[in-house]
Amino acid sequence: MNKKTEKSKPALPSRAIVAGMLIIIILILAGCGKKTLEAVPELFEPVDAAVDTEQAIRAELFTTTLSEGQIIPECADISPAVDGVIDEVLCYPGKRVEKDELLFTLDQSGLVKKIESLEDSISQLETNGDYDDRIAEIDIAILQNDIDRLTANGAGASAIKAKQLDLERAELELAEAKELREAALSGLQAELEQLMNDCGNNEIRSPLTGNVWFPADIKTGCRVSAGAAIARVMDPESLILETDDFYNDTRLSGRRFYAKILDGEYDVELIPMSSEDTIAIMLSGGTPKSRFRITGQRNQGGDGGNTASMEKLGAGLYAVLIVESGIVEDAVQIPLEAVYTTGGSSYVYVQQDGGAKEKREITAGRSNGIMIEVVDGLSEGETIYVTN
Repeated sequence: MNKKTEKSKPALPSRAIVAGMLIIIILILAGCGKKTLEAVPELFEPVDAAVDTEQAIRAELFTTTLSEGQIIPECADISPAVDGVIDEVLCYPGKRVEKDELLFTLDQSGLVKKIESLEDSISQLETNGDYDDRIAEIDIAILQNDIDRLTANGAGASAIKAKQLDLERAELELAEAKELREAALSGLQAELEQLMNDCGNNEIRSPLTGNVWFPADIKTGCRVSAGAAIARVMDPESLILETDDFYNDTRLSGRRFYAKILDGEYDVELIPMSSEDTIAIMLSGGTPKSRFRITGQRNQGGDGGNTASMEKLGAGLYAVLIVESGIVEDAVQIPLEAVYTTGGSSYVYVQQDGGAKEKREITAGRSNGIMIEVVDGLSEGETIYVTN
């Protein structure tokens, strides 16, 4: 005869144990409602995060902006200041020239003829104007004499009035003729002044030291236009950092900037772009670039160190422009991850002697996204907890 095996049932907790558990839960809930600022919460490591410690340090704090760029040789376009015809070519492609060296001259014989013609026009206008003015003044004097004679002879009011109208008309025509002539003379004299300035501006010089290059068709007799490039000079020994990000004196004001090239850091200086050039590039649909002249390696004593470091550089190298802004000197700072914020207040956990943890409110200052300044509430060297 088979007997069924009975499974053993788990023993239920006694009523005393249940009552005790309820009392404990009630006490816990009551304690949560009476939490005070003096109670220091236990700092537990968050899930999937490690808690480490760091010391508050005193150092310079700043925000860093990076702009990629490339090393190029310094170069500049060569263009005449005025329209003209090439008279002399005093250089050849590839020649090494010095800054301000004379490269081309312009034949301005046509300009001289234009000046002479303009001077004749001005003189003739003035002479003819004086003659016309004297004739008009004589006519006005005759009309005034007629009015005086009619008045003396007792002529009728209508006759006198007619003569007065003729006089007023003659005076008005004379004033208008003088005004129109003065305007014409003013325009001609302004044009003459500009031509006179251009006449003495027939020399085209190199804007910098380097090798000059120009097309073979730039020769004697070529007509050139003011501002149009006819040649270019390049100095491979003068290196330029060019970046697509645009900088000017205003944007760099109060900031520290330098270049990172290969394994070194180099001092640079901005080569400003004129407002006219900037606007012209933007109107043509382009984006202004920035250029910085590389002057030497940072923190190197003596010219020899700078010279040696510059020898490693060359055109085509990759470079990074580093711009440091928001600089705070001698700032007590800690990692940004160490700061907690709640209710508009910031606080950190400070490690005390023996490993105790103190929750302390701080006054935070500037941050660069990695470190943050502690204006008040923390001293240099104190250890704080950081969540990584």
